[in-house]
Amino acid sequence: MIDPKKTYSKYEIMQLGVLGKTEPTVRKRILEDLRTNNVMKTRVVGEGRERRYFVKGENLIEYLKGR
Repeated sequence: MIDPKKTYSKYEIMQLGVLGKTEPTVRKRILEDLRTNNVMKTRVVGEGRERRYFVKGENLIEYLKGR
């Protein structure tokens, strides 16, 4: 289901439904991971309202294993 080689945007993760099915839920989990142990190794691009989040598939899989 998750391609380890692909880089996923926040919205693609939302469509997969692995971190939640709504944008606020997915964003909350990504930010929570960034503040704590950063297992997903999220790449943040932009500032303020222009901020975009990208997670590599292999890191997303690793995060889901630890949950």
